[in-house]
Amino acid sequence: MIPTIHDAVRSIYSNAITIIGNDVNSLLVYDQNNDLISIAPENVTTELANLQNAYELLQVKTKAQNLLSNTDWVEMPSVTNTTNNPHLINANDFLVYRLALRVIAINPILNPTWPTLPNEFWSTGT
Repeated sequence: MIPTIHDAVRSIYSNAITIIGNDVNSLLVYDQNNDLISIAPENVTTELANLQNAYELLQVKTKAQNLLSNTDWVEMPSVTNTTNNPHLINANDFLVYRLALRVIAINPILNPTWPTLPNEFWSTGT
């Protein structure tokens, strides 16, 4: 779930039980004794940005892993063995594609340049 301002408050102020409002400058935050907690709006704003950034990076990583999963079949020897007919002629294109996805999955960045899924070209079977 996309992090909210309430998540940021809870991340900074572990004793926050009740949070009222959605504007960082007018939030009311209470502890378990119903005592008002004084918050620093700039810290909440920074923490929200950090949480949202981490969320977006996780989304990128998950997408890369899913795209890798969708092409796991390319790793099967029966698909790439040139003595088999039919076999995938352009297996190397998939290797390059999957390598680029692994780089993104291991070191996700915001707004990555996603590699293009190659078209499948199969031997004729003759």
